Amino acid sequence: MKNIFTGFCLFVFISAPAFASSFILNYHDNTFYPEGDAATAGMGELVGISDIYYSWNLLNGTLTSTQTEWIADGKGGMDKALYDASFSYPKLTPENLDGFLPYDDWAGAAESFKNQLSGIEPKNTNYSKFDVINALSTNNMINNSVQNRLNTSSGSIWVQTVYNNLKELENDGFSSSSIGLVLGADGKISDSFKIGAGVYVDGSEFSIDDSDIDVANYTGVVYGQYRKNAFYINGIFNYGVSEYKELNDKNTIDGYSANLYVGYNITSGLVAEIGTHYTHVNPYDYKYSDNYHIKTEQSDYVTINPGIRYSKSIGIFNLSANLSASYLAYNDIGDRTEYLFDTYEFKVVRGEDKDKFGIEGGVDLGAKLGVLYVNLGYDYVRSIYYSDSSFKLSARSAF
Repeated sequence: MKNIFTGFCLFVFISAPAFASSFILNYHDNTFYPEGDAATAGMGELVGISDIYYSWNLLNGTLTSTQTEWIADGKGGMDKALYDASFSYPKLTPENLDGFLPYDDWAGAAESFKNQLSGIEPKNTNYSKFDVINALSTNNMINNSVQNRLNTSSGSIWVQTVYNNLKELENDGFSSSSIGLVLGADGKISDSFKIGAGVYVDGSEFSIDDSDIDVANYTGVVYGQYRKNAFYINGIFNYGVSEYKELNDKNTIDGYSANLYVGYNITSGLVAEIGTHYTHVNPYDYKYSDNYHIKTEQSDYVTINPGIRYSKSIGIFNLSANLSASYLAYNDIGDRTEYLFDTYEFKVVRGEDKDKFGIEGGVDLGAKLGVLYVNLGYDYVRSIYYSDSSFKLSARSAF
């Protein structure tokens, strides 16, 4: 191409996948470059090039270009070709920008890309609390399932299906729906002590901007209760692994939650209770592509939930309800650092929130059908980060 140069540039941020910001840099050269003499060229010969569009995908290093080509009409003039010409060049990096293409005008394109690189900032706040909120939602579902078991007088083998709808409240964030299954068994080891264990699995799809992410959660739980007359202490501990998949990209995190409830039966059916929940999330370092990877610090989250529970039995039916406030006592949601070409480093600060209050509640309707107890329930959580609705259907066999 000729050494005439005029043009302009454009930086475009494309909607990000779950774990990486997709960076694409664009450059448009609107100069006309003569490639021959239309007056003497034969019909169909290339005589000019214009409107060259470069697009550089920073994640895989691929540079693509399209250009308008002009061909001689055989009468001394020229016509625009019916189709634009397209080219693809792999492995473009900041280190080999200079001289990457053997064209005089490439120096201007390279300089434009350098300027655009220096101005890149992370713009993926919709994903900044994604892993933590998923862990908190899973912990809520498990706690609600186990609490119903611990507050029964006998041991049991039980199963529960859960349909959950989760939505982030900040940054026009994600939403998801999931279907899960809980299996558990528990029994008394003395008049005062009850212990149990279970497993929880679910599959969900998260929608964030234009991305759809499949998530699978696998969680094991152990729980127990100490009860003395009207006083009780419930303890629930769970450990889980979450696998995230978008197209061919996968990431895994693990974490655990410790939950303690202290309650007192005020009158028949009415219980005052306070719960404390600690959740720890441990993200793995994640390599999205050869050019891009992220590292997220561990996160810790503590809430305190004072509330009440009420239950009433009528014949074979039992109605129970619970309502509690939620107070964010400690929030250490770790920042995330993003590395592009191991040269450009960006930190997403996930931060402390000023609004620390939320609300949780639920209602269950149960019936005794022979040796089985069947329950239909609904739980709702609204916190500073998210709203969380769960519909539950469970069955247990007492022994």
